[in-house]
Amino acid sequence: MYSELVKHFVPAKPLRLEFVVLTKTKSPSIETYTVAVDQQRVDRSRKTVERVWRGIESRLFFPSPSIMNCPSCAFREPCQSWNG
Repeated sequence: MYSELVKHFVPAKPLRLEFVVLTKTKSPSIETYTVAVDQQRVDRSRKTVERVWRGIESRLFFPSPSIMNCPSCAFREPCQSWNG
């Protein structure tokens, strides 16, 4: 998705995506991994985001209970009372 966003800002320039890992130890190291752009995955991700956004706009709600998140979640009551 990064490539999709960036290519609109610099349309004339070729893009090279990299994932950079900085390990902060006694002897720090930097590892760089080239990321291939798979247009099918980009298209699938775009469709997923579009469908999720339409669901949000339609005010669809599907519970996703979590021991970690429920205590502070603003949707705790709707989640617990959801019947499908």
